[in-house]
Amino acid sequence: MTAPVKSPVNAVSGPLKDISESSDHYPYVVARLDSKTRVIAAGIQWIIQKRSREGRYPWESIYYCRSKAGLLLYAPKSAGSELLALPYWFPERKDADRNVSETLQSEKEKA
Repeated sequence: MTAPVKSPVNAVSGPLKDISESSDHYPYVVARLDSKTRVIAAGIQWIIQKRSREGRYPWESIYYCRSKAGLLLYAPKSAGSELLALPYWFPERKDADRNVSETLQSEKEKA
């Protein structure tokens, strides 16, 4: 019996991952505020999400914010310093999701 042939697609690009904003595997999570609340960077804004269900897409988007003031207004009062480290306005660049994640990572490394 011969071994099964592996797909060359996975060898080049890796396995496909679900990157929906409502997925547990969304790559641009800015902060986990508590076990049921998180902030993500998406396109042109930050989004506060609540974990509302189980399954493939458990996160529901609640508030959409372009400014840090908006985030702080709608985030739970117990929100940590992760939000305070964000810029005053969401970055305007095409690769804004990545830039916010990199900024947060560098702030964590400084601490």
